[in-house]
Amino acid sequence: MQYWPAILLIASSCGFKPQQETASDAASPIDAIADTCTPMMTACDGRVVKTCGDDQHWNPALDRTCDFTCDQGACVGASNVPLADIATCDGTAPLLAPPAGAVVTLSSAGGTHLDCSPNCGAAGVTRIDAKKKYTTPALSLFCFSKISLTGAAQLSVASGGGPTEAIAFVVDDTVDISSIVSFDGGAAGSGSAGGHAGPGGYDGATLTADNGHDGQGPCHGKGGTHDGPTFADDWSGGGGGGAGNATVGGFGGNGSCVDGDHHGQGGDDGGVCGNASLVPLVGGSGGGGGGDATVNGPYGYAGGGGGGALQISARHSISISGAVSARGGAGYGTMSVDGGGGGGAGGGLLFEAPMIAVTGQLIVDGGNGGLSGSGPGGIGATGGSIAASGLSYSANGQGGGGGGGGGGRIRIVGGNATCTSGVSPNTSCSTSALPAVP
Repeated sequence: MQYWPAILLIASSCGFKPQQETASDAASPIDAIADTCTPMMTACDGRVVKTCGDDQHWNPALDRTCDFTCDQGACVGASNVPLADIATCDGTAPLLAPPAGAVVTLSSAGGTHLDCSPNCGAAGVTRIDAKKKYTTPALSLFCFSKISLTGAAQLSVASGGGPTEAIAFVVDDTVDISSIVSFDGGAAGSGSAGGHAGPGGYDGATLTADNGHDGQGPCHGKGGTHDGPTFADDWSGGGGGGAGNATVGGFGGNGSCVDGDHHGQGGDDGGVCGNASLVPLVGGSGGGGGGDATVNGPYGYAGGGGGGALQISARHSISISGAVSARGGAGYGTMSVDGGGGGGAGGGLLFEAPMIAVTGQLIVDGGNGGLSGSGPGGIGATGGSIAASGLSYSANGQGGGGGGGGGGRIRIVGGNATCTSGVSPNTSCSTSALPAVP
């Protein structure tokens, strides 16, 4: 397997003196570099650190193979997966390069795996299993020799939410995504279940016959309340709060009963949790449930599921010209006196490689809140906008709308890491260099 390494400044932590590089050196593979070099200079040849010997020639006896990869003349690490396990992801791993128009589905049925139709990139290969599963934090590791999702080949999660754990892809060579990868949380429906989360996220609150049903997760949206007289139908429900992640969700709106003498209070937002590094790798929390105002059945509407969590760590490069998303799901509601469900929060997307180019879209928007008699639920965080609260009653007989979900996190780690205009919400993205390892 060929890589395009660079002669780079030597990391001072290794005890070497910085050496001068040239533009031609920085773009040349190791076999094109002049045979002579400065003693103790280092260079990257794929995942191998080359070191110049005392005789001013590259000394094979000093080669060091990195567990993850080489960057800036030194071994660097990846996140969330032990380096010893990362080292086992090599060129013998499965290829994920399905043909144009293929459908790739992440499923948990019979163990966490990918189903590919018509195939995963090699004739007869229609399933790729996770290599290892961790419990703290909950994460499944997939190893690939290369990823190429092009020609409208789509990767998404099985209906019903798929795996509950976050997903890490470690890739021995390059990653090229010009199609769609979706780790979105599910929208709540008219049934009893809340919206299912994407992998590594948390489900929304379920349909309720009372009040105070919170979504799941560390930044869950709080449930709306309901209020009314004993043994009577004159009740009102407040909307569920939107879940939070990198940013807060919106509050649920307040509801008023038909006579105007009882009011359901909207649920609080889910606050802010997690950290910008996405270590540990977690998705978004679930939206809160609306308060029930229909005493002859459960009509406090369900919250949306949180967006999932995906890490892609590649030894060579990552190129994204398509769209990768981990949106929060929408809460449910109807034009009634019952409270709408809160939106789920956006999830987490982490990309790590020596070279990263993003010209497409990276999206971790929050889900919208469910509507109620007061009007639409709050819009989830997106673009330059924070999550909005659900509308409160403007007349009697109106329930409160659900609050919108907060935005998730995007982390781009590499030598040329840049947050581009294609990220949403605008403030969701952060960057850093790959961390050196001893």
